[in-house]
Amino acid sequence: MSPIRIWSCKDDNFDTTTDGIHDSSLNRNHHSIEFNLVKVAQLQTVLVTIIKKLLILEKRFMITIDFNKSMGLVPVIVQDFQTNEVLMLAWMNDAAYQETLRTRTACFFSRSRNKLWRKGEQSGHVQLIKEILVDCDQDTILLKVEQIGGAACHTGHRSCFYRALVLPENSIQGMPGHSGIADSQENILEEKLSFRVIGEPIFDPATVYQQS
Repeated sequence: MSPIRIWSCKDDNFDTTTDGIHDSSLNRNHHSIEFNLVKVAQLQTVLVTIIKKLLILEKRFMITIDFNKSMGLVPVIVQDFQTNEVLMLAWMNDAAYQETLRTRTACFFSRSRNKLWRKGEQSGHVQLIKEILVDCDQDTILLKVEQIGGAACHTGHRSCFYRALVLPENSIQGMPGHSGIADSQENILEEKLSFRVIGEPIFDPATVYQQS
């Protein structure tokens, strides 16, 4: 019986022995396995790269406010969206934050009354949200708002920060004999500090809030 003639992928020649069937099959399987392993390794590398990029995007765009650091509250700084003037500082819990997002008007949490309160609910001087910024630790919020009625403070002033501390003419830290931190603190407390009022009230709180 004449030997079986088969095609060999290895050397492009006809193999005239039956052993060529076995050797050629093993070579093809071996190369196929190596090829598949390389492809799997490449695919794993690509997937790892994609996952890393997705995690970076999540950290950059998927913001979760950290309400756990201060017993469920975060401080909220409010600025005028056009002038960047600081109007007030308040607090939010998650419910107030969600309400602010839902209504696009500033809603806060009152620590003294232990409940939510919408800015301007009595005076009508609401704050329309123009932009919300979150700090790097995701535990402080900055609201840029349009202040309706012109005044943010319950005293009637434009800003709650309407009193400016009058600083001493000379820096205590730079004075002779006052180089230590403890000395500086002690002498500052001994100074008679005063404030100057910035601007006039825009509305009368006694009228607006019906106070006596």
